Amino acid sequence: MLRLWIIAVMSASTCLLFHPIHTLSKKCFPINPYRIIGSMYPNETRCPMECLCEYCPYRFGPNFHNLRYQHQADCRSKKISKIPFTNLAVDLTLLWLDKNNIQQIKNDTFYHLRNLLDLSLAYNNLLSKTVYPRAFRGLFKLRLFYLQYNTGLNVLRKEWFTDMLSLKTLYVQYSSVVTVEPGVFDACSQLSSVSLYGNKIKTVSVVFRSRPNLKWLSLHDNIIESLHDDAFLGSNNLTVISLHNNHIATVSESLGLQNLPQLSKVLLSSNHLSCDCQLLWFRRWLNMTSVEFTDIDQTNCSKPSQLAGTNILKFNSSSISCTNRTLMITLCTCVSFAVIVFFGMLVYIFRWDIRYWNQRRLLRQQYEQLQNEGPPPIDGVQVRYDAFVSYNSKDRDWVLKTALPILEGPEFNFRLCVDFRDFIVGGAITDNISDAIKYSRKMLVVVTENFAKSEWCYFEMEMARTRMFDNHEDILVVVILEHVASRNMPTLLQKILRKKTYIEWTQSPDGQKVFWTRLATALNTPNAHHDRLIN
Repeated sequence: MLRLWIIAVMSASTCLLFHPIHTLSKKCFPINPYRIIGSMYPNETRCPMECLCEYCPYRFGPNFHNLRYQHQADCRSKKISKIPFTNLAVDLTLLWLDKNNIQQIKNDTFYHLRNLLDLSLAYNNLLSKTVYPRAFRGLFKLRLFYLQYNTGLNVLRKEWFTDMLSLKTLYVQYSSVVTVEPGVFDACSQLSSVSLYGNKIKTVSVVFRSRPNLKWLSLHDNIIESLHDDAFLGSNNLTVISLHNNHIATVSESLGLQNLPQLSKVLLSSNHLSCDCQLLWFRRWLNMTSVEFTDIDQTNCSKPSQLAGTNILKFNSSSISCTNRTLMITLCTCVSFAVIVFFGMLVYIFRWDIRYWNQRRLLRQQYEQLQNEGPPPIDGVQVRYDAFVSYNSKDRDWVLKTALPILEGPEFNFRLCVDFRDFIVGGAITDNISDAIKYSRKMLVVVTENFAKSEWCYFEMEMARTRMFDNHEDILVVVILEHVASRNMPTLLQKILRKKTYIEWTQSPDGQKVFWTRLATALNTPNAHHDRLIN
């Protein structure tokens, strides 16, 4: 008896499968009628208590002569706040969760629903920050995705669509979308229709590039102000673009509408079109293209004021003068660029002279300020030091271990000013240098490779030179501790060595005796007046 009953069920199923399409019943079943009782998987029969789960027939194939059953779960308007994913059957193909109170979707919520074709989450309270990055992982077969009327989806994230390889239709209208992340549809190679109207999108970047199957794009009722150059490059099957009721000011040639071979319809009314020279290309293209602008009668100019409200078809090049203006702008730009390049070259060629002049100017101002603070170091005013030693810190060993013991020793008894010993601790380095030069009778310059590269040594020479010019004094005593190539010297040091007799250091003991005698003689020579040290 049981065998006869099973044979009868199988016969009925076979008849349903191959029955002519016009006699098929629309009746749905609580279980899959193709499965023999006792052989179906337990997890394929589950259904959340809030939902209605049925297996309903649908036709498929080239001529729609074949019949299959798809498992659908209707969970609409059930006041659901959490997706009941643990009670959803694995063979589910359609899932409607519209008009509920769902606010959060965690990672891998739909991961076990590998056969899901349609998913609707419209009219919920989803937020971009509460929809986890891998919330829709595993939906490789999903074709239709509804997210409209979720007013917290301000960002469409790329991670959501990573596994939607079969997605064809996407609805996200009236969801307060502001940002569409770059590359958001990179994985959706089958995407053919996108509805993003009624949001708060300000700019159309490159997210719709290289979408070979995209045919329908709805972006109206946003606040779009600009369209990226070649925004639709590579989407050669794009047929309809809806852009009306936005804030678009111009449609330029660089947008690339003329390069879309399948484009047949564009809607552009209720925008803030500025009928000026930048819109002339689009106005001329309207006369040549076969693309239908279905709302062209309502597409008007907003700017300038004299053309506000004028239909775009009445706007032409004769109403404004663009050729001369463009030529003048180009000419002025070229001249300005040439002038900038010329002066830039002058500054580069004379950069060292300009730098030298500027340093001279600043040093003179600083020295004049110091002169005003106290009496000059000559004309009867006693000085504090015989000489200020100008050297590079890397040559300190020679100054500390060789020069100071001899020059300040009993044989010569000079009083020298050196930075590490006589500068005021905590004082500004420029003030210490200025005071040292001001209250020293001579300046002993120790020339080495390190000295020639030092900015502070250059500063000290400039200060000394300023005093020489202002007071007509000869205060420099130059010691060549090691030879420096002229190309490695600053200009000021080269001039000093050409005009000043210098004393060369030697490693010979006999030569060193002569060196110290000559140096002591140079330090004792008068500048311009006979000054005395403080006793």
